[in-house]
Amino acid sequence: MVNTVSKLFGIARRTYFNWKKDDEKNKAINLIEKYFTKEDLEEFINTNKISKFEILNNYENTLNIELNKFYREKLDKETTESRVNKRLFFDFINKFKDDIIEIDLKNCKSSLIGLLLQYHLHLNELCEKNELSIQLAKNKCSNLIYLMQELSEDLTYFIITNIKYNFKNHINYLASNDLYSYANAFLAYGNITYYDDKIPFHHDVKAELFLKNYPIKLDKYGKDFYYFLEGYFKDYESNQEEVYRIITTAKDNPKF
Repeated sequence: MVNTVSKLFGIARRTYFNWKKDDEKNKAINLIEKYFTKEDLEEFINTNKISKFEILNNYENTLNIELNKFYREKLDKETTESRVNKRLFFDFINKFKDDIIEIDLKNCKSSLIGLLLQYHLHLNELCEKNELSIQLAKNKCSNLIYLMQELSEDLTYFIITNIKYNFKNHINYLASNDLYSYANAFLAYGNITYYDDKIPFHHDVKAELFLKNYPIKLDKYGKDFYYFLEGYFKDYESNQEEVYRIITTAKDNPKF
């Protein structure tokens, strides 16, 4: 391993051991030796790439494409059904996030569906509280549950891991491919708290209202808006009053 690392950095063996004694340069060597095998390094030296990581990158890109396709085709169409599915999807994530991120790879889909059924019961309670038929919640939620059952195990777990980090990885993928409208939406949905005791299929959720009424004159689907929004949410706690003002002054002021 010493010879391989030395060759990678273009240094002599003696320099390698000197670097190991240097607190700063030692970090680089420790990083290389901790996360890469000798075979990995030799492959990189010879080919400028490490095949197993290329496979992982391609696999992750495939899942990002599938997630974006799921969002576009099932949650972001201009239909009532699609809008309701989107509201329920993100409201469910917000309310059950702590439980969702604890799901492991084994049986991840059945575990997620189990939480969705709990969410369905929560919607039933909200309907009863607002003197609405619980059949309404059943009709709305059953469609979302069906959509989630159709996902592959791999995509389901990919969504779960993204939820843990507020879809940050997927947002970066979208932004890097100039898909800023989708990046903006995921960024907002991942950071804005939903109505705590309201029925999500009766109104726009806070994230939608926020995006529609954001006071800065920036291109909503452009790079500047995305980066401005990202910076805004990094300091979300201190900006909560502004978010509240945007929401409460929006034209949409639903009963539920």
